[in-house]
Amino acid sequence: MNIDRVKSIIGENNKFQDPYTSPESYYIWGNEDGFTEIYFEKLKYAVENSDTLIKSAVEKANNVFEEQCSELIFDSFVLVPSENMICACITNEKFMFGHFIDVSWDFDFNLLLSTIC
Repeated sequence: MNIDRVKSIIGENNKFQDPYTSPESYYIWGNEDGFTEIYFEKLKYAVENSDTLIKSAVEKANNVFEEQCSELIFDSFVLVPSENMICACITNEKFMFGHFIDVSWDFDFNLLLSTIC
């Protein structure tokens, strides 16, 4: 993944892991050709709607207090073309202590799964 492009999309949004610190957090599962632009399109949407996406994941997981939502970040953002799915881990090490919310959306960002691991 082009980390410079990831960073340019994320900008100063503090809801996402810094791609320079953690480049392995941003990728396309299976490295399928032809999905790079789709990946960046989906990442841009997630950046623009991060609060809403996190809130819906928390509501579904049902184990994080609503006031903690503002402190959660996307620890990873993965496109899975073979499943038409976007996956992410959302966490905050300050209060989740090594746990994370495993989230999956379809390509239209309809929530498919949200569970605390």
